[in-house]
Amino acid sequence: MRIELPPLRQRRGDLPLLIRHIARGLCAARAVAPPVISKTAMQILLNYNYPGNVRELENILEHALIICREAMIQPEHLPDYVRQDQQSCATTDPAATLAGSNNREPQRILAALKKTGGHRGKAARELKMERTTLWRKMKKYGIGNQ
Repeated sequence: MRIELPPLRQRRGDLPLLIRHIARGLCAARAVAPPVISKTAMQILLNYNYPGNVRELENILEHALIICREAMIQPEHLPDYVRQDQQSCATTDPAATLAGSNNREPQRILAALKKTGGHRGKAARELKMERTTLWRKMKKYGIGNQ
């Protein structure tokens, strides 16, 4: 017997129930009360494409629950790539993105790379982040492809 299960992006109506169920399960495993999800954060979660389906939704919620120290999950508790998916960038030129960004993270990354002579492992330690996190952020900001 073959069962066809459509991807999450085709089952938007199931998302609120899945989000609540997954959040409760993750919180039960940690013996904490599940936080409320703000309307803005829920809207971001409902509009995300979920290329990784349910497993990706679980990872996103686990990230938010780890980051959130309040009683309500806000958009800033969601992973960067989920929030960025909601924002359509007017430019795809990394240099223009870096120059026009109010975010200082790209400049911090560039400074750490310069200080360490381009050594990503040392730069990651300098920035107090994992090497893979640094790699993802460099990819996101187009650093190292220039």
